Amino acid sequence: MIQRAVQTVLGAESVNEVFLYSDSVEMRAEGTRYGATAVLRPPEVSLATTTTEATVQRFIQDRGINNAVMVVQVTTPFLKSRYVDMAIKKWQSGHYDSIVSVAVNQRFLGNYNSTPYEFLPQWPKRAMRQDLTKDACRWLETGAFYLAKKGLWLMGQRIGSKCGVVVHHDWEAIEVDEEIDLQICNAVAPIIEDL
Repeated sequence: MIQRAVQTVLGAESVNEVFLYSDSVEMRAEGTRYGATAVLRPPEVSLATTTTEATVQRFIQDRGINNAVMVVQVTTPFLKSRYVDMAIKKWQSGHYDSIVSVAVNQRFLGNYNSTPYEFLPQWPKRAMRQDLTKDACRWLETGAFYLAKKGLWLMGQRIGSKCGVVVHHDWEAIEVDEEIDLQICNAVAPIIEDL
């Protein structure tokens, strides 16, 4: 997954360097093998409870970053280079303080604790899911990447009040959090790679 993430980001026309920030010798070696600049992540920001924001704050301080940081999650393996370029192009427009990867969620949603009758539309008027208009759909934050100005990260935020989005397909938004997710990715990779 590190190989895929590094090669995807380096494959973007607007990127000339990728940093892999890790406390793992193996992960840093893997990143370096595929073109990343490996940076040792200090133990105090390498805990299972360390937030992304705290990690990026430390990276900014240690590296002397002056502008913006894009964090790419290696656990979203189907990110495409073109989406990285789209995010950077939006960022360069000067209209946004942050850019987030999203997919369109074209599904009926409800609250976890509600009963089906509380959130489902009236059945006689219920549309088919694929016929939902854009107004009825929601953005699904994919976690593939977050691009934000330095000041937001230093405030402990990754999304600002002038947030832009880069939309990709929901089938590209698979996140690998458990072993079954990895198995699903391996099974569908030959199909998704060609799309």
